[in-house]
Amino acid sequence: MNDQFQTEPRMVSKSGHSRWQKKHALPERDSALEDNLDQFDQFLDAVKLQMQPEGRALHTAGMLEYLRTLLPNDVTLADLVAGWQVLAQPRNDTNSAVLNRRKTCGELAAIAAQLTSEQGNLTGAVSTWQAWLDASQRSSDPRLAVMAKTFARELAELQSAL
Repeated sequence: MNDQFQTEPRMVSKSGHSRWQKKHALPERDSALEDNLDQFDQFLDAVKLQMQPEGRALHTAGMLEYLRTLLPNDVTLADLVAGWQVLAQPRNDTNSAVLNRRKTCGELAAIAAQLTSEQGNLTGAVSTWQAWLDASQRSSDPRLAVMAKTFARELAELQSAL
């Protein structure tokens, strides 16, 4: 009988087994990336605890948790701090939504700065806001689509600060 599912163990040479293990081994974990993800988890927890009111904190943390999935691999929390610090700077704004967003950026920068001693890089912030803008422009999620205009304005500000 020619059964397609072998029920008896096959004899595999040591070299064949070794090749199989290498081929199917889990990828090595990047400790810097893991540290960055751990730091971002701590940041999300801090946002939930420190930002007020609670509903705003939970909404902001939820959006940031999603946006984290779009972060370029080499971007650090310190890069985001640098970006939020630029975006928090007062300008000649009259739009209350923009003024509120600047306040939020200042709060996010202050919370995140408690968790990192690194010097952030605006280039990393620019690549992050570009990724966020790209995702928001192609998203069918109305919450993210609404953010496209904000990300575009903020990206332009960050690029002008380079």
